[in-house]
Amino acid sequence: MFIHNPFTDKFGPRTGRQLLLVLILITYLPISLSAQCLTPAAVGSCAGGNGRATNGQNIKSNETYWFDKTETFSSGLTMNGGTLRICGNLTLSSIKFKSGTIVVEEGGTLTINGNGTLNLNGSSHISNRGTLHMNRSVNMQNHNNTIVNAETGVFYMNKSTYRLKLLNETAFFTNLGTAYIHSLIIEGSAGEGAVCIGGGSTIEMQALTNNEPNGVEAPSGVGCMQFTGSAQLNEPLTSNTNLSICQGSGTTLSGGSGFGSAVVQTNCTTCGKTLPIELGYFDAQLEGSEVAIEWTTVSELNNDRFEIERSMDGGNWEIMGEIAGAGTTSEPQVYAYRDAQPEIGTAYYRIKQIDFNGQFSYSDVVSVNIHSISHTRLVAYPNPTSDMLWLRNAQGTANDVSIYTISGARVRNILPTHQIDAETIKMDLSQLPAGVYLVKVGTEVQKVIKW
Repeated sequence: MFIHNPFTDKFGPRTGRQLLLVLILITYLPISLSAQCLTPAAVGSCAGGNGRATNGQNIKSNETYWFDKTETFSSGLTMNGGTLRICGNLTLSSIKFKSGTIVVEEGGTLTINGNGTLNLNGSSHISNRGTLHMNRSVNMQNHNNTIVNAETGVFYMNKSTYRLKLLNETAFFTNLGTAYIHSLIIEGSAGEGAVCIGGGSTIEMQALTNNEPNGVEAPSGVGCMQFTGSAQLNEPLTSNTNLSICQGSGTTLSGGSGFGSAVVQTNCTTCGKTLPIELGYFDAQLEGSEVAIEWTTVSELNNDRFEIERSMDGGNWEIMGEIAGAGTTSEPQVYAYRDAQPEIGTAYYRIKQIDFNGQFSYSDVVSVNIHSISHTRLVAYPNPTSDMLWLRNAQGTANDVSIYTISGARVRNILPTHQIDAETIKMDLSQLPAGVYLVKVGTEVQKVIKW
């Protein structure tokens, strides 16, 4: 996000109070800045600390609680300065959020219910890598409030009465994943870049109100905001060409200031149509001593190349390799890369797609749990084939075989499949149309060309 010069802004010299708020943000914000967008809190485990949270828990400053079961806290809980980490499925009937940090880990689910609007009054932070259901409106008021929806995160706040309102210049909402919000409101008391959109991320909204010049930033690749109802733009929305607006048919605009430098697609039905590529299938699987990474695109627009990235903690990424893109095409494409030196543990993989003009976006993140490395690998032959296909070193039976098109759709035809021995399977592909397919046995995948 863009932070104003602390000494001058469009209204002239700043007051001491405004300077103090900027210093508070820089000094106390517990979530790091990366490429100008906030990044999620560090990945952690649901163990140790002060133990498992219980119904009615009061989490105080310097305390860390976690939750790894499935339960509803009928008495809710109170965030009073500490940290709560969610790895299970927790429903809160109510919450008092005075200050502190809630972290929803990948695979975790948090549902927040309650009456009225949830006010984040200062130093209150939510970081979501899993699934977050916010079943009430939220006001991000006072200083130092953040909500970060990570690349793996899905954020639901889309019932007809729910509004996410940013009211303070140190209140920030960052979306790096997928968010569904009924009404997003950026008030004039918020700051520039109050909403930060990551590359490859999407926000679907019914209504949008912007009262702050350049209230939205998209500094790290093409991200998309879709609205299907109304947009009241009393100030220009953004100064970034990375922001893609998917404007549905029948929508209404008011306010007179427009979307600024955003790229606007009218009569748009989905954010996927506005992004540089339309990804069909993306997966990573351990095959013997290597991790096989495969993805397909349904279409591409000005696509220069892909970079394959790996992380062992979900936060720090390294580039493993690079594969050239197909430029501009409406024909499906198949890509594959092998990580020849995987590490023991949970490895996270993502694809960075880069345009000819340098703009980029990210795929979703997939993970591979590597407990040990063997040298067994699924082999498909002959490949290409016109009819019969043999699968050797299959880690499964004939009943475990599934086949997909390159766009990720499962082939529903019942294909003749025979178990020859413990590790060999025979398939008859003669009834399939010519094309490229993905054959999966258990956790292993092979690309197969059918003549």
